[in-house]
Amino acid sequence: KLLKRALDIVALAIVILVLLSLARTRNIVDTLGDIFNNPIAKYFPIIGWTSSIAIASIKGFTTEFWVGLFGMFMLILGSTVALYRMNLDYYEDVLEGTEYLEAAVKAKRAGNNMTFGLKVKDSVKQKLSGTGASAIFFKHLLELRKTAYVLFFDRSSVSVIIAAIVFKLIMPSEAQLLSLSMILFFALYMLLILQMQGRLGSELEKHYIFLIPASSQEKLFFATLGEHTKNFFDGTVLFILSGILFKAPLIIIISCIITYTLFGAVYIYSDILTRRLFGRIHSKGFLVFIKVIINLLIIIPGGIAAGITIAITESEFLMICALAAWSFVLGVTLFIFSAGILNNLETVS
Repeated sequence: KLLKRALDIVALAIVILVLLSLARTRNIVDTLGDIFNNPIAKYFPIIGWTSSIAIASIKGFTTEFWVGLFGMFMLILGSTVALYRMNLDYYEDVLEGTEYLEAAVKAKRAGNNMTFGLKVKDSVKQKLSGTGASAIFFKHLLELRKTAYVLFFDRSSVSVIIAAIVFKLIMPSEAQLLSLSMILFFALYMLLILQMQGRLGSELEKHYIFLIPASSQEKLFFATLGEHTKNFFDGTVLFILSGILFKAPLIIIISCIITYTLFGAVYIYSDILTRRLFGRIHSKGFLVFIKVIINLLIIIPGGIAAGITIAITESEFLMICALAAWSFVLGVTLFIFSAGILNNLETVS
């Protein structure tokens, strides 16, 4: 654990250096050149050590060479001692590896490979509450907290935030007029990729959701409310951080958060509607392809409306509002057509 934490700290330091250099150069090639030409890079574990040892044939025995040689020696020695002291059983390792591989393949076929392998916390101080359909919502909140680092901040949150900020940093200076809009567009693209599989799919496999004495609309709302909460949390963290970094107006930050959450709802309900229409006919891979195509087609009119709005008004806020209005209409429409998936068990079996 100590070694893992040390490596995590080193990786975090490298990421910070890359982001700082990227913010200065706004060019990924120049950034990589600056990072690897930096004298500190020669002390990075494994990569830096190997580079220092290799360059010693040209530059001679420098301080970086001795540090790299000592680091590689300690790494090999530590790995050897750790392997020697481990109680290894070949057959048990093969069995465990086979079970893990089978579980990974099963998760991939079910479309759950994005969340496979997440560490689950054993102790989360929260009780399951709610009655009827609302109990599903509180159950999802517990599941989110068990796989999150802090509150609802998990691996997907980190992926969206880092990718969006890096995208903003490498943008040319000519595109800086629409500050948070560019981050919003890229974050929506990342959200489309990460939200291919909603939590409702796992609920449909257990079938108890059909026994809850509530309407299909109420059950569908509470079954997806946890994901809306997660998207709202991610959007709040992303756009408040981005707004501070790029000094965006508060009204733009709030509109981006709302639009991000509404588009998350569009992706969720389009996934459910696609499952209702094609789930029993096509394979999982083809179903994912259908989901992507449908999502791209239904958001094109919103993009056109946003483009016309910015061309006429030259207002970033009104452009985002046009995008949010279209996503709201889409979300409500898709919700109405998706609720029928909970009318009877045969539609998902």
